Amino acid sequence: MNREKLEDVLPLDAPFGLEVGLSGVCNLKCKFCFQNNPAISKKYAQLGMMDEVTFHKAVDDALDFPQKLKNFKIVGIGEELANPQATDYIEYACKKDVADLVEITTNGTLLTYDMIDRLTVSGLDRINISIEALTDDGYYEICSKKIDVGEMVNKISYMYQRKEKAQSNLTIYVKIADVSLKDETDKDLFFEMFGDICDEIYIENIIPAWAANDDTSTNWIRSRKKGKTGIGEFGQEAHYKKACPFPFTKMYISPNGDVSFCNVFSTIGLAHFNINERSLIDIWNSKEFFEFFVAQLTFNRESYSCCANCNMNKYIAIDDIDGYAETILERVIERGKKYGHIIG
Repeated sequence: MNREKLEDVLPLDAPFGLEVGLSGVCNLKCKFCFQNNPAISKKYAQLGMMDEVTFHKAVDDALDFPQKLKNFKIVGIGEELANPQATDYIEYACKKDVADLVEITTNGTLLTYDMIDRLTVSGLDRINISIEALTDDGYYEICSKKIDVGEMVNKISYMYQRKEKAQSNLTIYVKIADVSLKDETDKDLFFEMFGDICDEIYIENIIPAWAANDDTSTNWIRSRKKGKTGIGEFGQEAHYKKACPFPFTKMYISPNGDVSFCNVFSTIGLAHFNINERSLIDIWNSKEFFEFFVAQLTFNRESYSCCANCNMNKYIAIDDIDGYAETILERVIERGKKYGHIIG
C-alpha cells in the first residue's frame, strides 16, 4: 500500500477519511468491549439509529470537499447492521461514489441472505466481519449470547460465492480477536473454518485502548493476554505519540449526527458539532478543529480530557508525527489565517 507521509502533506484541505456510525446499540456484549457495561451501553443506546436525512447529508457534504475522500467507513460504537436501513445507506454511498473505498465493519451476526444479495452488487468495496468465537457456546461465554456459528459460516460462504459469480470487487475480510482463541488448536480451526470463504483473514491483537473502556473490560483483556499488552494492533511495538495523527486525517459522525475530532470523542460525549446544523467542510475548517490541531502539535493534547485517557495512538497509530510537529504547526497556523484563526 502506498501511504502518503503525513509530515509532507499536513494540514489537509479535506480529510482522507470519514467514519460514520449507524447504530448506538449492539446485539452482543463482548467482554472486551465497553458495550458490555450496562451503564455505558445504555448511554450509547440513546444515540439511536442514524436516520436517512442525516446519512444522506453526510454523504452529500463529503462530496463538497475539494478532494475526494480516500475512505468512507461505516463503523462506530454499535453494530452497524442493527440499523434496518444500513443496506439502503450503503447503496446510496456507493451510487454517489463518495470515496475511493467504501467499507463497513460488522460482527456479521445480523446478516441475512437478502442483505448479502444486495451488498454484493451494491458497489461496496470491503466488508470487515468480526468473528467473536468458534462455537455457539463460545459466543455465549464471550458475548453473553448464543450464535449459530454454522449458519454464520454458511452466510459468509454464500457471500463469497455470490460476489465471485457477480464478479464483484467486494473484499471479504474475516478477523477474530486473539483473546477469543485459547490455543494453537483454536488458531488452526479459525483458519480452517474461514480461510477458503474470504479474501483476507487475520487474528487481531486486542488492546486496552479505548478511553470509554471500563475497568471490567480492560482487566478482562489483560487477564486473557496474561499481561502481554506491549504490542500494537498490527503487531508493531506500541509506543506513545505526543501528537495523535488520527484527527488530522479523518472525521467521525455519530448516529445522531454529532461530529467529532475522532470516534473516541463521541464515545464519551464530547462532540462539538452536529452535521444537521453545519456542513462538514465548515466543521473541518472551524476554529475548534484549528485549536485542537494546535494542541496536538504543541504536545498539549492532555488538555482535552478524552485525549488524556486515550491509548488509541499508542496501540493503533502507525504514523508518528512528533518529530515533525514544529514544521506542521507552522503550516497549520498559516492555513488557519485563511479562516481568521489565530493562536491565543
